[in-house]
Amino acid sequence: MHPEFKERVLELSDIDMQKKLWLNINNDSGLISSYSDLYDSLYNELDCEIQEAEVSELKEGLSQLKTMLDTYQEPELYKNKYDDTVILDDPNWQEIVRKTKELVDHLDIK
Repeated sequence: MHPEFKERVLELSDIDMQKKLWLNINNDSGLISSYSDLYDSLYNELDCEIQEAEVSELKEGLSQLKTMLDTYQEPELYKNKYDDTVILDDPNWQEIVRKTKELVDHLDIK
């Protein structure tokens, strides 16, 4: 897994990190991000990472992640305001974060 992609998967798995980077809340990292940055960078690299994955569990997990991102529907309010808080408060997004955290923990991605 490419280092930049791994960082994005870790960001996806951590709602607190998302709040820090997307909303700039207690951000001591010097980094910034947003929902659209994360989604676009992950989604654009997923197919390549799935093809290159040498471990079947990783390939399967990344395929599941791609499916979750494929089926995610941004709330209407986000489409009107482009406010990352709307995404962070969305139960469907929180479920993606939770499942990604399970994947990260199961595969010991650090």
